[in-house]
Amino acid sequence: MAHIIIADDDPLVPQIFGKAFREAGHSTGWVDDGDQVLNVLRARHVDALVLDCNMPRQSGFEVLWQIRASQFARLPVIMLTGRTSNGDRDLAHNARVDLFCTKSSDPDWLVYQVEVLIADKSKVVNGGPANPWINTRGPIHHC
Repeated sequence: MAHIIIADDDPLVPQIFGKAFREAGHSTGWVDDGDQVLNVLRARHVDALVLDCNMPRQSGFEVLWQIRASQFARLPVIMLTGRTSNGDRDLAHNARVDLFCTKSSDPDWLVYQVEVLIADKSKVVNGGPANPWINTRGPIHHC
């Protein structure tokens, strides 16, 4: 069982995707602004973060940059957004997002992708290089 945080200011998103995670045996939490994401990461163990691009206080991009520059750098981060431009994908890629997908994605597909990312990250932490981003662009996936 993994603990997934969903960060989105639209309450429908955590309702839909949170249900899929819970049905797969995971626990979920929900925050609705960027500042809360960082507070949750400091306060409790989180296995993955599903992050919206547009949120109050700090955008998903700002939060992602801070995560990657912190002790949470290896946290699997999935951007789930309504924004689909190549510019947004490039911003997410440059911030080292693990997965960039739209809110129209199938919830069960997203659960599977998050489970794969969590398993991959645990391999890196438990036996891989100290910094998984050295000599690689990271496990960037686009959907």
